[in-house]
Amino acid sequence: MKITEVCKADRVEITLYGVLEARDYMQLKQLIENAFDQTKTVLLDLKNYLSTDTIFLAVCINAAQQAKLKQLKFALVNPTPQLQKLKSLFRLDGILATS
Repeated sequence: MKITEVCKADRVEITLYGVLEARDYMQLKQLIENAFDQTKTVLLDLKNYLSTDTIFLAVCINAAQQAKLKQLKFALVNPTPQLQKLKSLFRLDGILATS
């Protein structure tokens, strides 16, 4: 598992590679929280992410809720078909934005 973070003038882009392990979720959550302190837009790129589970979904939902409370933007980029199905199944389209 690898997580990269790129800070741009108007946003922070976090990219996931491979499969998240249990210890990686806390790192991802912390990266997102830190990114919210730096910018108004945080994008989580999933084009190289190979898995989706409930813990990952919880991290994303929490990030989306925090963004909404702080009037910031959190969006998933290149979501996997599996994640799109889960968003639809759990009716998360209004909570988890994609771009």
